[in-house]
Amino acid sequence: MGISLFTLIEQGMGYLIGIVGLSVLLRTQNWINILNDVCSWKKQTLITFTLLCSFLYLPIGMAIVLIHNEWSWSSAVIVTILGWVMVLKMLVFLFFPEKVVMMNWLMNKGDKFLYWFFKIVGVIYIGLGLLVLCPYWF
Repeated sequence: MGISLFTLIEQGMGYLIGIVGLSVLLRTQNWINILNDVCSWKKQTLITFTLLCSFLYLPIGMAIVLIHNEWSWSSAVIVTILGWVMVLKMLVFLFFPEKVVMMNWLMNKGDKFLYWFFKIVGVIYIGLGLLVLCPYWF
């Protein structure tokens, strides 16, 4: 019994989203520290890192969009939308890397805001991961 590439991408994204969400929810302070560290880099270092990330993640996003282009009213559309978000985000990073410095506004909101922001993001990610995986579990 073989598994289709479509199903493999969908389940892989479901598990990935859920695991990242669990990490963000349970290890919130680590994610805040990472954001603090990245925001403290010199502007040119941050731009270089952004360009390298776009070269790495743009092909992954394109593969998701090309292989898993599902627009039916089901949980599969979440993976397609996330693929398109990844492609669009990486194109912005590639063409406008200096705009990434704008994430400093998030840092200026304060530690309490960041803590609850990451907690909410973690819960949303876990929910999306479960939503994508539910058809395969039940």
